[in-house]
Amino acid sequence: MCHLRRRIRLLGRSTRILSSDERHEPNFPVDFDRRFFAIATDLIGTPTEVIDETGDIAWRTRSTLWGTTAWSRDSSTYTPLRFPGQYYDPETGLHYNYFRHYHPETGRYTSPDPLGLAPAPNPVAYVDNPHSGCDPLGLMPKYTKEERAQKRINKVWDDIVGSSRSSRTRTPCTTRRARPRRSPSDRATTSW
Repeated sequence: MCHLRRRIRLLGRSTRILSSDERHEPNFPVDFDRRFFAIATDLIGTPTEVIDETGDIAWRTRSTLWGTTAWSRDSSTYTPLRFPGQYYDPETGLHYNYFRHYHPETGRYTSPDPLGLAPAPNPVAYVDNPHSGCDPLGLMPKYTKEERAQKRINKVWDDIVGSSRSSRTRTPCTTRRARPRRSPSDRATTSW
């Protein structure tokens, strides 16, 4: 049987996750927190409020578009969760994704994209609009269905318009454009 024991830090207290065997042992100290908190999020999943078991707001945050957060110091609890897939690292002040760290002050990752340039032309960029997109692993932005559909429409439109423009520019020009005729008085004031 697996006797899994690991320690995690949550809300500034040491919490133990017990295996099923340990929970039934006599005289085993149970030191995990029994309080319940609900997390209220915005549309993309960023925590905005933490609500305790009585329904009171235990923690509330205000954040900028790119994720810089501010919260009340008298909050009774705290959550390190930020944008979807991000976990606040108090030592560095950065938001940790699975593959890289995000800096909310600059709105960029601190390291280049580990996948290379294929997913995005800018290797340290987050998403175009954090209110509608997210990048939980730090590899490639995830967009809503509407945004993906709009991107496809824009790509098709660019392909259609781009191909019609490129076909015009590929046609060889057999006639030379004539220069406009100028009067002798224009020659003195205009330089070509």
